[in-house]
Amino acid sequence: MSNQSVPCGQKTDDDADGHIKMLNYLQQMLKELEDAQGGQDEEARRAMALLQQKIEELASAKEARELSNAPSTSQPPSDIEIASTLDKLEEQLGDLEGKIAHADEHTQIILGSSTSLWLSDSSKAPDKEKSGEEWVT
Repeated sequence: MSNQSVPCGQKTDDDADGHIKMLNYLQQMLKELEDAQGGQDEEARRAMALLQQKIEELASAKEARELSNAPSTSQPPSDIEIASTLDKLEEQLGDLEGKIAHADEHTQIILGSSTSLWLSDSSKAPDKEKSGEEWVT
């Protein structure tokens, strides 16, 4: 696979930039894995292509949703809408934490060591990131 940036939504968007960084990181890891194995890992390449496709689909869906949900007025969301959104996000985060907690140790190490690519600077856990420790408690 090439080390070119992966197109995924608007490149100026922080999410898209994070996705590109993560995909480039994973592509580099795949290249290192294949170099160590002495050949291509077709299963990993298929998984990488699927991941890239899904991220591009999510970016397109997000862009379409933002365009269709654009408010006709500049009225801020109500407290109920904000609370509902927070509840949904907390549920998604809980699901993700559960999946990571049940992932194998190698997967947890990779995620822990790559957090700087997909977390914003303000939300990094510097001690865990630098040490590569498991970041799920």
